[in-house]
Amino acid sequence: SQKGDAGSSILIANQTARLLSAIVFPLFFFLFLFREELFTVLLTDKYAESVPIFAVTVLIVPLRAYNFTSILQNKHKGYIINKGAILDLVIALALMYPLYRLAGLSGIAASFVISSYIQGAYYLYHTAKVLNTSVPALIPIRNWLVKLPVFGILFFICHYLLAMLFPQEMVLILGSLVLAVVSLVTIIIDIRSSK
Repeated sequence: SQKGDAGSSILIANQTARLLSAIVFPLFFFLFLFREELFTVLLTDKYAESVPIFAVTVLIVPLRAYNFTSILQNKHKGYIINKGAILDLVIALALMYPLYRLAGLSGIAASFVISSYIQGAYYLYHTAKVLNTSVPALIPIRNWLVKLPVFGILFFICHYLLAMLFPQEMVLILGSLVLAVVSLVTIIIDIRSSK
């Protein structure tokens, strides 16, 4: 039945988004908060000017916690996916110059981040229409609203303490370990709670 089919699509989308967010959200906070160490240790001081641009670019990472086009592909709505791709490009190009004037190269990075979020919203809106449901039903909102602040606070405290106690190389190594452990533990918790 159509309704059962839509229901299972929503369930799969939610479960996938839960599992993806267990990797993507911690990775986002790690990349954002450990950005100075990443650049200094891995790329030397030469690239220090790139750090603010990297910080903006990383804001795109949380979007990877959701596969925006899978249901649309499954339902053969390629034209919606193509429209979304064009929309993304047009918005990025439209924002590029004003944001460049406002914030330099970070502004150009921001134009791509903003256009990607708008594209994501566009896909969600159309996916909800195709499945005859609401946008919030497509996303594990409660799960994400717990994860984002918890990971944010955890990585903030972790970075703060490590940066006080250790040289940058160690901060990066220990931060990476925390990232691996947090992701693994979260995946296990998510798998258990979805059973």
